[in-house]
Amino acid sequence: MVACGPGSGPLPTPTPGGGFYVETLFQQANGLIGIIANIQFSGEFYDDLDGAAGSPNPFTDTTGNNGLTEEPGRRAPATWTFKWLSPWPTPSCSGQSIRYAVEEVWETVGLDCQEIVISELSLNPIPIDLSSLPSTVSASGASQGAFVATYGMPQAQYIDENGTIQGVANAYSISPDGTSISADTPSIGYIPIGTYVGVAGNVQQDNSLGIVGAGSVQVQNTVYVTGSLDEEDSNGVMGVSIVNDGIEDSQNMPSVEIWDANNRVWDGPFTAGSCDSNYCYWSLQAPAGTSGMDLPIIVYNSDPTYGYVPVANGSVGVETGECVASGQPCTDNSQCCSAACEPGNGMCQ
Repeated sequence: MVACGPGSGPLPTPTPGGGFYVETLFQQANGLIGIIANIQFSGEFYDDLDGAAGSPNPFTDTTGNNGLTEEPGRRAPATWTFKWLSPWPTPSCSGQSIRYAVEEVWETVGLDCQEIVISELSLNPIPIDLSSLPSTVSASGASQGAFVATYGMPQAQYIDENGTIQGVANAYSISPDGTSISADTPSIGYIPIGTYVGVAGNVQQDNSLGIVGAGSVQVQNTVYVTGSLDEEDSNGVMGVSIVNDGIEDSQNMPSVEIWDANNRVWDGPFTAGSCDSNYCYWSLQAPAGTSGMDLPIIVYNSDPTYGYVPVANGSVGVETGECVASGQPCTDNSQCCSAACEPGNGMCQ
């Protein structure tokens, strides 16, 4: 592929007709080429060919499990600029584009990514914690002289599994040997926790990103947890802060997954029993043999389209023995069956 800019001037008026197929292909560095499925791409009209009909409006679509998709009603015969958006099967695919003349209606456009051997970068810090973002990030480990500022300072991008760019960091410095960059941390908001692809590269003349290298980035969102669980029964109450941490309780109660002492999922997700303006609460019995431990938890938002979406992580302590009931004297949170020892009157809430 080669990078191309869009055509100039007003778009032609949409008319009935047109249409074509798009097939996504991957060409490895050794020359082998094959179909690659489930790739997100975009199309932008460039100009008409003789007999053109259909809509010239820009679009974004994803190929199916067979690597093919239909584009009914798209302008044809016409020339389009197609761009590969997904960072799969290698990060160097993302942003590659081609200008293609669709000479016949229902012609198949071969949108191919040519593998570019890139550096495996070391991205820092890892993990990135959304609850306490670092002021700067860095990417290092590129080949000598790889990072340059010919058309502007290099960039680092954080990309999710769907190929969506979740954050862009503009570099403010390049190491003297061109092997690393430093950048201000981008504002990425509260995104699902998990593993993302981090790519870094040089800005090109057409403002696209020429990828130098890539690496993986673990994103977490540590939340404050109050109260505790009990190994013997479900009298312990755990409260998870929902203040400015990406946890939603407006439509569906959040859920929590408990991990055991061997760092494996024990059970869940469990839906919260109740929420107030500051916390959501769970009454759960801890796994056997975890007394005195701090167990990892994962908090999920319930999304009607995507199901359980992991948005936060933390840990909860496990107590054994009788807890202090609501309205009874206490000196600290760990004594109470509820989430907290109420300040001022020294009573469990």
